[in-house]
Amino acid sequence: MGGSDDSSSTFTSSFTPSVPAIDQSLWQLAEWFGSGSNWQYDFAKWIILATEESRESSEQPNIETGLKIIHREIEEIYTAGMIPKETYNPCLDLIKKCKSFRLNHDKDKRDNLLHTTFNFLQVKLNEAVHIINMLKRLSIEQRLVLRFMTHQKVQAKIAFLRTTLKSHKTTHMERYHCITNPYYVEVLKEKNAAVHECNNLKASVQAVRNSNSELNQRYSELFNVHSRLLNVNKELNEFKENNENLYNDKVNENKILTTKNEQLIVTNKELKDQLKEKEALEKQGEEIVKEVMANNVKVTQERDKIKSAYEANIKQHQEESKELLQEVKSAKEEATTYQAALGSATNIRWSDSTLNNPIQITKDIENLQHSLTDFTKVKGKTIKINEDAAKQLLADYKCKAILDSKEIKNYLAGALQRMILETIFHFADGLFKYAKHANSFSDKLLESYIVYYASYLIEYTNILTTTREGKDSVTAVTPVKIRQQVYAALGSRGFANSNHPLVSQLVNKILFKMEKYREVIDDEKKNELRSDAGKVIRAGLQLWFCLKAQEPIAKIQWFKPGAHLESHLTVGNWENENIKEMEVDFAYFPLIMSEHDNQVFSKAQVFVRPKENGRIKRFLSYIS
Repeated sequence: MGGSDDSSSTFTSSFTPSVPAIDQSLWQLAEWFGSGSNWQYDFAKWIILATEESRESSEQPNIETGLKIIHREIEEIYTAGMIPKETYNPCLDLIKKCKSFRLNHDKDKRDNLLHTTFNFLQVKLNEAVHIINMLKRLSIEQRLVLRFMTHQKVQAKIAFLRTTLKSHKTTHMERYHCITNPYYVEVLKEKNAAVHECNNLKASVQAVRNSNSELNQRYSELFNVHSRLLNVNKELNEFKENNENLYNDKVNENKILTTKNEQLIVTNKELKDQLKEKEALEKQGEEIVKEVMANNVKVTQERDKIKSAYEANIKQHQEESKELLQEVKSAKEEATTYQAALGSATNIRWSDSTLNNPIQITKDIENLQHSLTDFTKVKGKTIKINEDAAKQLLADYKCKAILDSKEIKNYLAGALQRMILETIFHFADGLFKYAKHANSFSDKLLESYIVYYASYLIEYTNILTTTREGKDSVTAVTPVKIRQQVYAALGSRGFANSNHPLVSQLVNKILFKMEKYREVIDDEKKNELRSDAGKVIRAGLQLWFCLKAQEPIAKIQWFKPGAHLESHLTVGNWENENIKEMEVDFAYFPLIMSEHDNQVFSKAQVFVRPKENGRIKRFLSYIS
């Protein structure tokens, strides 16, 4: 754009950013308004901006204020001798024309003003038209900023002038208003005027308040009276409400009483009817009573006659009854005697008070097991184990367990228990042979003779039962009773003598066998072995006799190696969930059970092993 200002630049710029942030033509317009250092040109540019603001714009009051300020500022510059009159007059002319245009916004005045202004700026017509068109594209805020920018440059000169000459008394903010809103001074004046007016109003209000103190006091009194009246009114309302409630209660109570009265009337009527009915019934009852009393007299007379006849009859029957009761009593006593004899002869069950009842036998078995456990101990410093012989003994029992030095002791103790029991039971099974082969009777063979001849007696009584006719019940149970009584007696007293020759022989035999596998080093302990062995043998023989005294006879059975485990018949060290995968390795205490009624006196005690084709066996083969 044209102009005599050396620092002014042409409106058209060759600079074109690669990515423009805003319209470059608008940015160039802003640069044109902000360029140059001649304050007269900035003043002229401000006039252009003021002229192009529409009549309806909200900035019109600010423009009016700005014209006044600029007018004063030019006057101040001129008075200070900073510009000649030739410059001063054109400036005043522009201000005058701008004010004239603003009176009615006449188009001709506008065109004349713009023509004069652009001539003052030495801007060509086409550029001037372009600037005007661009200004129309701007918003009010954008034009406001441009006015502020151009006026600020003018005010910067004014501020410097005032500071240099110190001719203008202003506040601190007004002194440097060049960096604030250009209309700050005017606004400040208006603010001060408003504050002054506000203070005047406050004073007036206070005066009115002071003059109305009496009214305020009266108002307070009336307010208190009003409050009391409100409280009284509230109490009256509550009283009214209570009265209404009481009235309603009385009405409801009256309704209830009316209903009850009606019910009482009905009830009274019913009672009167019932009373009449009762009187009629009483009259009828009196007649019936008279009739009954007359009948009672007749009945009493007849009853007395019958009573006399019955009493005579009863007396006769009582005498006959006494005679019959005496005969019945005698018959019962005789029958009881026969029944007791027959019951004792035919009962084959042992009572709980005898030593041969199943409960006592079970206890005897447990005691024998404890004695065997103590007698066959293989652990301790006083005991020496022959491992080779022990392994051979286990092999004889077909034990397949692979044992270390510690485990073999447990298995050896079990094997010794079985060896001892088998020796005792084998001796008992062959007891009759001693009498059979003896040339003459001797005391040491007493038990053998009893067993031997009892077997014949049992056999012959069985033949008697099957070959001889009869209706008695005693003969059939005689063989059983003989067996029970014989073996019960042997269980109580058989081999009870100390140092019985046959028992001593059996003690020697057992101790000799045990020394192959276990040697007791301690002499004192070794001396006790004979006594302990004798006790174990007598307990084993007593058990054997008592089992023979049972009906049916309880059997001693040894589980074979490889047999299936039956949890109700065997005990051992296994887990319940793995029982199907295990089998008997070897038994060290037999199963004792009645075959016919399956009564178990003692479960078999066994060592177990995994089955040959079981999962546990296969698993062990994997990890071995």
